[in-house]
Amino acid sequence: MPDDSTFLVTGATGYVGQALVAHFAQRPKTRVLACARGQGSRLSALRGQRVEVLPPLDLSVPEEANELASQVESRTQGRFHIVNCTGFFPGFRRIAESHDDDAVRSMTSNYLTVYNTARALLPVMRSRGGGHFIAFGSHSGYQAFPLMAAFDAAKAAVQQLIRHISNEESESGIVANCLCPATLDTDAERKLKPFGDHDHWIKPHEIARFIERIVASGMNLLQGNELHLYRHSETYFHQAYYDRIRTKPLADGGADNEQSDVR
Repeated sequence: MPDDSTFLVTGATGYVGQALVAHFAQRPKTRVLACARGQGSRLSALRGQRVEVLPPLDLSVPEEANELASQVESRTQGRFHIVNCTGFFPGFRRIAESHDDDAVRSMTSNYLTVYNTARALLPVMRSRGGGHFIAFGSHSGYQAFPLMAAFDAAKAAVQQLIRHISNEESESGIVANCLCPATLDTDAERKLKPFGDHDHWIKPHEIARFIERIVASGMNLLQGNELHLYRHSETYFHQAYYDRIRTKPLADGGADNEQSDVR
């Protein structure tokens, strides 16, 4: 990866966003623009020699996504790369028992933020000769994991959006791909799934290293893909998928209703 790479990380105060900002900021001459909806200590803590924290923006609002594009355009020269880390997980609930706003919040935070970012920033990327546009889907969608319908449906929309971006923008040098990790090893996930196979979950900093390799390799032929990230484990390959990420001991069954806002 060129030392003068610039990354825009949205949802920068979430677990993955913080890991990405910290990882990229360690590279000499690499510049990071960190964007998040809220303010507070987590956002302030991201500031550093090579990290510029942008004013708080809610990317589910088109006008604020336009403002992000203006901020990025005025602060960068040449190509840059976008990693979309905004997101919300409403918790484990049957569809018939879900809260009134579960589907709306899931679609708004996981999908609409990425759509608005793409609409506002793709013209800037095109004018600069391209760059990588990376978003996050979910490996759980392929399993149709019970109690996660709102979240998985929103992530499926993100994955389809990435295919469209790739088809529309590849000729402009924009490389669009969707990362679909299995369970990430964060404090929030361990709280939600205390009896899961924690030893084989993915660390957020591993995601950062993987993105770095994608950008460094100049994989312009890797277009519109869903890249599934998971580590081999006995529970994953030789037991039920649900055993791997269970929320309760097998004898108890059921699932809790805790929420996790990972933005």
